[in-house]
Amino acid sequence: MFEQLLSQQMADNPQLQALVSMMRANQTNEDHGADEKTRELESLKSKLHRAVGQMKQMRAHIEMIESHLSAVENKQENLAGAIGACSFCLGEDPDCRACRGKGRAGAFIPDPELFERYIVPALKKYPQPLFSSPTN
Repeated sequence: MFEQLLSQQMADNPQLQALVSMMRANQTNEDHGADEKTRELESLKSKLHRAVGQMKQMRAHIEMIESHLSAVENKQENLAGAIGACSFCLGEDPDCRACRGKGRAGAFIPDPELFERYIVPALKKYPQPLFSSPTN
């Protein structure tokens, strides 16, 4: 009904016809622009979703690496205790905050339990004693 009335008015008024044509063209452009913005928004949402997924995977990898690092640090600390060395650098780093490179094996009294667990089994593998007994 409205369209019919508008058509009648436009037939009698060329200025109204031009104005309505411009409004319809503008509406079409706005619809096209809205469609484009919707597609762009969907594309950005998809990229964000992928990025979040990648971040979750990276977080899982970081947690796994942190777990492995913690295990390695624990083993290094145990071995250092077994040989009486600095648990940070084993005496190999002159810039070490704990020993300044002076914490090589034997620098400290070894932990008896750790020595028994890690060193004694290795020493038992030698077919002959590593240290000769002083003879009198």
